[in-house]
Amino acid sequence: MKIQNNVAVKILTSLFLMFAILSFTQCKKSNNEDAGFSAPTDLSLSSTLGSTTTSSLPTTLIALNRLEFSSDGGYAYIVKINANLVGDTPTQPTLSTVRFFENGIELKLPHSLHLDIRTLGKGRFSHKTGSIRFSASNNTNPIKNGKKYSYSVGSIPVATIAPAPLPATPIVTPIVVPVLPSGPVGYAAMNGMTKGGEGGQTITVSTLEALKTAAGSSSPLIIKISGTITGIGMITVNSNKTIIGLSGATLNGVGLSMYTVNNIIVKNLKINKVIGADGITIKESTHHIWIDHCEFTNDLNNGGDYYDGLVDITKESDYVTISWSKFTNAFKAVLIGGGNTSTSDIGKLRVTLHNNYFLNCIERGPSYQLSSGAHLINNYYHQ
Repeated sequence: MKIQNNVAVKILTSLFLMFAILSFTQCKKSNNEDAGFSAPTDLSLSSTLGSTTTSSLPTTLIALNRLEFSSDGGYAYIVKINANLVGDTPTQPTLSTVRFFENGIELKLPHSLHLDIRTLGKGRFSHKTGSIRFSASNNTNPIKNGKKYSYSVGSIPVATIAPAPLPATPIVTPIVVPVLPSGPVGYAAMNGMTKGGEGGQTITVSTLEALKTAAGSSSPLIIKISGTITGIGMITVNSNKTIIGLSGATLNGVGLSMYTVNNIIVKNLKINKVIGADGITIKESTHHIWIDHCEFTNDLNNGGDYYDGLVDITKESDYVTISWSKFTNAFKAVLIGGGNTSTSDIGKLRVTLHNNYFLNCIERGPSYQLSSGAHLINNYYHQ
C-alpha cells in the first residue's frame, strides 16, 4: 500500500511538471510575438481624417492701412496698391492673381463687377492695375469695423484637410439686395428732384473750349469729360446740366461756377488746384445741385490764400447735396454761408454732406454760417 502511494505521488508530480513546462513554453511564445509586433508605419492624417487636398496659401501678406481706404459707393471701398501688379482688364477680366484677405482669411469672390461690389458686397473684390475695390465680408465699413485687410501675390502648396461633403439638399438662404437710390439723398432731393441734364443730348468733350461751350449752353445736356483739361479760372455752368467725368477725368487749374442757376449734377470728376478761386462755386440763389463721387485737392505749400475753397455755397443758395466725395490738402475745404452779416441767407443754405472723406483739411470741414439746416452724415475726417 505504501509503495502504491509513492507511485501515485510520483505520477502526479510528473504530470504537474509537464503542465508547468508547457505553460512556460506558451508564455514565452506569446511574449516573443509581442516583442516582434510593430505598428503600421502609414498612420497618416488621411487614415484618420479623410483624404487631403492641396490648395495655395500666400508666401507674404501685405498689410493695408485702413486710413487709405475711401468709399466707392454702397458697400464698395477702394485702396491703392502697387501699380506694377497687373490687374484685370475689360478683355481679360480674370487676369489678376492678387488675393485679398480679411483678418487673415481669404475672401473668395475676386474679379467681381464693380456694381456687384457696391450693391451685393459680402467680400466681393476686384483688382484693376493700381487699386483694389472690395467689400467687407459682413458689409460693414472697413474703415471702422476693426478688421485687418491685406493682399498677396504668389503662393506655395500647402496640404489642407478636405472639406466635408455638402448635404444632399442644400439650404438656400435668399439674398436681400439693397436698392441704392438712383438720385441724390438729402436736400438735393427735396422740394423737387435734382435731375441734371436728364432728357438732353449726351456729348463728350476733351478740351477747355468744348467744355465751356457745352456747360454754358441753354439746353439740357449730359456732358462727359474725357482726359485732363488744363486751364486757369472758372467755367460757367448753366441750368439743367449733368457733368460726368469718364475714368480719370480731371480739371487741372479750372473750376466750375454756378450763379443764379439750378438743376445741376457733377459726378466722378477730379478738380485740382484752382489758383485764386474755388473748385466749385455755388452762389446767388442757385439751387438743386448734386455733387457726387468727386475729388477736390489743393496743396498746403503756398499759404492759405493762394487757392480759395474747394467748394463754396453762399448767397441764398439752397437744396444742395455733396456725397461720396474726397477733399484733400486744403486750407479751406467747404464753406456754407457768406458770413454773419449775410442775413438774406436765413431760411436757405440747406445742404446735405454724407459719406465724404476729408484728408489734411485745415478748416471748413464744413463751415456753416446762418444756414437754415444742414445734414452731416457718415463723413470721415483724417488730419
